[in-house]
Amino acid sequence: MILRRLRARRFLGLPEDPFEFARGVNVVVGPNEAGKSSLRAAIHAALYGNPATTSAQERDRYRAWGAGDPPVLELELEIDGRVFTLLKDFAQRRTVLRDDAGRTWEQHKSVQERLAAHLGLASDKVFDATAHVAQAELERIHITSIARELGRIVGGGGEDVATALRRLEQHLRALERGVRAPAREPGDLRLWEDAVAGLRERAARLRQSRDAAVRLQADLQEVRRRLAAAAEELASKRALVEHNRQIVAWQERLDGLRREEAMLEEQVRTIEDTVTRLAAVDRELEAATAGGLPAPEAVAAARKLAERAAILEMEAGTLRREMERAADEELPAAARAWGIVLAAGAAA
Repeated sequence: MILRRLRARRFLGLPEDPFEFARGVNVVVGPNEAGKSSLRAAIHAALYGNPATTSAQERDRYRAWGAGDPPVLELELEIDGRVFTLLKDFAQRRTVLRDDAGRTWEQHKSVQERLAAHLGLASDKVFDATAHVAQAELERIHITSIARELGRIVGGGGEDVATALRRLEQHLRALERGVRAPAREPGDLRLWEDAVAGLRERAARLRQSRDAAVRLQADLQEVRRRLAAAAEELASKRALVEHNRQIVAWQERLDGLRREEAMLEEQVRTIEDTVTRLAAVDRELEAATAGGLPAPEAVAAARKLAERAAILEMEAGTLRREMERAADEELPAAARAWGIVLAAGAAA
């Protein structure tokens, strides 16, 4: 992270003109009360201050003399070649982080997490204990040894560097407990490694599930395609079955018509036979009347012939009625033609 520019408004005794920082080490030199500590405090407040939770007393401590509103800090940063602008508005209790692409973050927690990740200093206490040495602390170095004073600054207490390093080593061992060998109470690193291993295993299972889901989706598409083809084939076969049913019905009706046609043909033969017999009766009657038979015999013969003719006429009438009924029942055209012809012949 590189500091590029700081603009402070209504912050202690600092001017409102922006401070420009150069790359590398910046040295601020000036007499007492020139604003060196105020500049350091402004950078500290811009990096770690929370306008939303800062108390009124703290805001008044930052407020410039005679100013009516709390201060506003605007810090321009460069991170990995990208330029960010950090706004800490203690008047409106706002925190805003913008980048050069126009993206904006306004949640203080997310902004501080992003800054801490690039600074490597998670809190202001870590910043004060490592990256910052106050003037009063430098003045006390000539009183005690440098090692003890630096140990006090880094460790946050009155212990020397060796003691601080021992405590740091103990803390590291506690963190690494269970990493190299099994332990009853593993340290945080072991717990985190187990958690990471569990997450990786879960990620592997999720990838397998995803791959299985992709394969199932492909199978489902194939099943849907086959189902659509089967439905189309079923519809075609249903139409074919319905057509076959109609053919069967027509065949059955045709068979019935053929049976009726056979019956009609039999009736035609009967009518023809009747017509033949009528003609024979007529001839016998003519012979009886013209042959010179005695009157009683001729009368008797004529009566018999008349009776036979009446019987034949009745049979012919019955056959004609049956033919007419068959025609009314929508017999084939050929059968109706046969009926008409036979009826005409019988009438003749």
